[in-house]
Order: sequence, then C-alpha cells, then structure tokens
Amino acid sequence: MTATGVRRVTRKPSPHLLFRNGIYYLRVRVPVHLKARIGASEIRRSLAVHHPRTAQVLAARYGARVFEMFEMLSHQSASKAETRRLIEGCFAGLRDTADLGFVPRTNQPDIEVEEQRDLSLGRIRALEEQVGQHATSSARRLQRRPRPGRGAPRIGPGRLP
Repeated sequence: MTATGVRRVTRKPSPHLLFRNGIYYLRVRVPVHLKARIGASEIRRSLAVHHPRTAQVLAARYGARVFEMFEMLSHQSASKAETRRLIEGCFAGLRDTADLGFVPRTNQPDIEVEEQRDLSLGRIRALEEQVGQHATSSARRLQRRPRPGRGAPRIGPGRLP
C-alpha cells in the first residue's frame, strides 16, 4: 500500500517459470500424494524460448495440462510407465512452439535470409573494427605512459636530481 492507501500492482513473473542460461523452463511441483507414482518431486521441461511473454503463454498452457493430469491421476490408478506417457503427452506439440530463430516475414524467405546474413556480416565487421581501434588506442596509450621506476628519475619532495 502506498501513502494514499492505493494498492500498488507489481508485475510478478509466472510462478512456474524458471529462467536459466537464457532459456525459459516450466517447473511444476508434484503433489505429495503423487510423488511415489510419478517418481519425482517436480516436473521440469524446457520451453525452448528466449522471450518472457512467449514463455508466460506457454507456461500457462502446458502448466494447465500438467495440473489436469495431476487431477486425473488423483482419481485413477496408473502404472509408472503409463504415468510417464501421460506426462510426455502433456508436452505434445511443445517443439512446434519453440523459438525457431529467424522466421521469414515475406513470401521470399531465401532473399530475406541473404539480407539477414549480409546485415549480420556487416555488423560483425563494424564490431571487429571497433575492437581493433580500441586495442590500438590502448596500446598507444600504454606506450606513451611512462612507467614508474623506469626511465627518468622522479623528482619529488626531498628528492634532488
């Protein structure tokens, strides 16, 4: 609550999202009464996406499937093998929604790919030039800077040349 009594709305990430090494994962804890049947304390799957909005949508979709599966398993008996197949079934179609990298926007994808390649190579060359210039200017600065203890003696308080 703020001083005016108005509740602040904070943007909270999806509760079942895990972000590691630039990739989002769905992470759902297994209910205690199903841990023995499932053989794990949590279900974790890579969503294979790098964008938070896409990850939130996928987490909601596939998380709901997992929770429905938990509900079904609570009322029916299934072997561990059947349970594993059900878990895998929850994630059917996930690979189709993964980030595919460059996705063409026109009906001429070959031209777009070549344009993207040319733009990328141009950007790489520009960055290499910047790095080269920085390295050259750093080397020049180091050459111009006298090193203490070498070269001409320092003159300071109490020191005579």
